[in-house]
Amino acid sequence: MRSGKRFFLQTVLLSAAIAGFIGSGCKKESDIGGDNGRVVRTPYSLYFSDRLGGLFNTNDGQAYKIIFPRDGVSSRSLLPSGSNLLWAKVNLHLSADNGRNFNPVNFRVEPAAQWQSLMINAHNKVFLASADGILESDDNGLTWKPSVSDPASGIFNPVVVSFARLSGGNLFAVDARGNVFRKSGPAPTPPQSWKQVSVNTSFPTGLYQIANFNDALVAGSASGADGVWFSNNEGADWTQYSGLPNNQEVRSIYSPNGQGLLVGLDSLGIFRLVGTSFVPSNNGLTPFTTVYGISYKQDTYKNEVIKQYVYIATSTGLYRSEDLGQNWALMRSGEYRAIY
Repeated sequence: MRSGKRFFLQTVLLSAAIAGFIGSGCKKESDIGGDNGRVVRTPYSLYFSDRLGGLFNTNDGQAYKIIFPRDGVSSRSLLPSGSNLLWAKVNLHLSADNGRNFNPVNFRVEPAAQWQSLMINAHNKVFLASADGILESDDNGLTWKPSVSDPASGIFNPVVVSFARLSGGNLFAVDARGNVFRKSGPAPTPPQSWKQVSVNTSFPTGLYQIANFNDALVAGSASGADGVWFSNNEGADWTQYSGLPNNQEVRSIYSPNGQGLLVGLDSLGIFRLVGTSFVPSNNGLTPFTTVYGISYKQDTYKNEVIKQYVYIATSTGLYRSEDLGQNWALMRSGEYRAIY
C-alpha cells in the first residue's frame, strides 16, 4: 500500500509539473508576442544638420550622435545613396563611413538651390543641381558626368535648382526662371535625354522648388509672391493652390509617403493640404518658426506594425509628428537647415 501510494503521489506530481511546464510555455509565447509589438525589426536612420554645419544622427528621435563637428558652413541638402552619404554645402561632399569623414567632390552646387530637392535618387543614379548644369552619378556620388540633354532643344545642359520624381518614374527639374524639364524613366537603353516641357498654362516666372504629390507635380515660389502650384499632366498645365498667406517664402515642400502634402514657410511654420486648400498645421511649433526641411521615417516592428513619423528641420528646433503633420513635438532645440 505504501508503495502504491508513493507511485500515485509521484504520478500526480509529475502530471502537475508537465501541466506547469506547458502552462509556462503558453505564457512565454504570450510574452514573446508582446515583445514583438515593442521590438523594432527595421529602424530608421535620420540625418540632420544645423546652421553652423554640424551633422547629427538618430535612430529613435530621443538619442542623438554628433557625427561631424561644426565647421561654420551652413548645410543645404543631405542624401544617402547606397552606402554613401552626400552633403551639399557650397560644394558637394561625400562620406563613405556614415558621416565620420567627408571628402569634397569638387563640384559647386548651384547657389540658387537652397533646399533638399537639389539632389535626388532616380533611374538608378544620383542627380545634382550644380552650377555647371545637371550632373549625374552611376556610383552613388563617387564620380560624376553631365546629364544628357536634348540637342534639338538648343540647351546642352540646363542649370536647374530642384528635382522631383513622379510615382510612375518620370523625373523633372526646374531652372531659376521656372522652366520645367523632363526625363523619362525608368531610363531605357540608350538613356532618355532631358527635354523642356511644353507648357500650356504656367505658373508665374520666378524661382521655384518642385516636389511630387503622388502623380502630381508641385511647385512652390521661393520668393513667396506666387504661392504653390500643381500640375496633374506632367507640367503642361498648372493650377494654384489656395489657403497660403501672401508673400511668404516657401522653404520646403514634401509629401510624407504620399499621404498628404506639407509646405514649410518662412516665419509662419507649416501648412497642410486639405482638399485643394492649405491650412495652418502649427500645433506644438514655436511661433514664427521657419521650416527648412521635411523628412518621413518609419519603424517596422517584429509583429509587422509600422509606426510613422514626420520630422522637420526648423529655425527653432527639430520637431516630430506622429500624425502626418497635424501636431508637433519638439525633439531637440537649435537651428537646423538640412534633413533626410
